[in-house]
Amino acid sequence: MNISVNHYKLEVYAPEKHCREIMRAAAEAGAGRIGKYECCFSISLVTALWKPIEGAKPFSGIVGELSEASEVKIETRCTADYLNAVLKGVRAVHPYEEPLINVIPIEDTSESDQG
Repeated sequence: MNISVNHYKLEVYAPEKHCREIMRAAAEAGAGRIGKYECCFSISLVTALWKPIEGAKPFSGIVGELSEASEVKIETRCTADYLNAVLKGVRAVHPYEEPLINVIPIEDTSESDQG
């Protein structure tokens, strides 16, 4: 068994209607590969809250007012080799001015060194 910290979990929050485009961009850049599988993603419905401040150009909501909406949390993983390309690809198609993207180091315990 290989144990590595060369893998990262990505969490991307976005409007549901942009979910497939974000996943496509991430997969094309190298995310979502696990062993002999590709395009491995998990999607959860979440409730988002935000308050744009002066100077913001929000996708939705009004500057100075607290907003709430349904979103999806897209989860996947990638290796360090693909991380920068995946982040660039996701940001290129994400509709938000400031997308919330969490990058979390993980230990890979798979039998394969791919993914």
